[in-house]
Amino acid sequence: MLNKIIRFSLQNRLLVLIAAVLLFVGGLYMTYNTEVDVFPDLNAPTVVVMTEAGGMAAEEVEQLVTFPIETAVNGATGVRRVRSSSTTGFSVVWVEFDWDTDIYLARQIVSEKLATVSESLPDGAGNPTLGPQSSILGELLIVGLTADSTSMLDLRTLADWVIRPRLLSTGGVAQVSVLGGDIKEYQILLHPERMKHYDVTLAEVMDVTRNMNANTSGGVIYQYGNEYIVRGVLSTTDVNALGRTVVKTAGGVPVTLSDVADVVIGSQQPKLGTASEKGKPAVLLTVTKQPNTGTIELTEQLETALKDLQKSLNDCQQEYHVAATRHDSLRNIAERYEGYGQSIRRVMEARDRVRGVHGVVADLIKTRKEYEVAIETALGGSIQNVVTDSEET
Repeated sequence: MLNKIIRFSLQNRLLVLIAAVLLFVGGLYMTYNTEVDVFPDLNAPTVVVMTEAGGMAAEEVEQLVTFPIETAVNGATGVRRVRSSSTTGFSVVWVEFDWDTDIYLARQIVSEKLATVSESLPDGAGNPTLGPQSSILGELLIVGLTADSTSMLDLRTLADWVIRPRLLSTGGVAQVSVLGGDIKEYQILLHPERMKHYDVTLAEVMDVTRNMNANTSGGVIYQYGNEYIVRGVLSTTDVNALGRTVVKTAGGVPVTLSDVADVVIGSQQPKLGTASEKGKPAVLLTVTKQPNTGTIELTEQLETALKDLQKSLNDCQQEYHVAATRHDSLRNIAERYEGYGQSIRRVMEARDRVRGVHGVVADLIKTRKEYEVAIETALGGSIQNVVTDSEET
């Protein structure tokens, strides 16, 4: 067989040369465009279904929310396994598909199944929502926000409304989770003694405050050949303006919200989760990438976005410090391979030196042999002349 291959190659030199060139070019192209990652995607295509069920215990969530969703998606095309987790007020269902299933097709199949089960869920349960498209090894970047004098409330607000949307706008990012800090709230702290004095009930306060900070549309007025848009602009962030909201009128005198309560800005209670960066209280943002997304390219884009955000923060206040910590596995691997390359080069250089020494030694041996041959030739000639003279004598 080997002789036939060699004979064919010798008889078709041009064809073999062209095939070798094509393979070389194709190899270079694949090497240049191959995605480099730390680990491959180790989990099958998975769709996560999340459902809120406020006020329900874990047993009720399992029976009334989780079980109907599991039943609906179990018979879907290509489903290999369904797992679930039910906690107080929340349900999570993981739907795993066959390995060769396209993730977008899987999400479409689950969406169609959820459309039929939403009507059977109990009152108080939210609509089932698909989770972000991410993988088990998709955690890409952790960003830590610290401040010297800014409160953790303002720092968390900055992370939620400035940094997180900017990172989510980067292609390939599946999710950005925020942990730590204080979540900003506009709080209405009622005083029972004031409510009793003004004869205001809790139901009246709830009715007034439910939609008091929302703009309304008044339609359009046509007058004198013009079109005037009527708007009710009520939305505000001023706690004093919120406190002037009228709750009721008693004897022709309006009773405002500030008469029966204190309107303040505070942090959400109870506080769930805390974070730190180098032992200092901080706000952490965890960035998760989508499957089949290059880690190196996406990390570079995120670092560029963080640099742009750092410039804008520095322009506003100099006290913000953004500390980005990424998984340096790829960089360590590259440095290790570079170290291996340097070691190999050193070995090659040492080998060349040894070869040089060997060459010098060989030259010396060759020269010595030449001297020995010359000496032997000279001595041999002299001995032969002596023997010849002796015989003649």
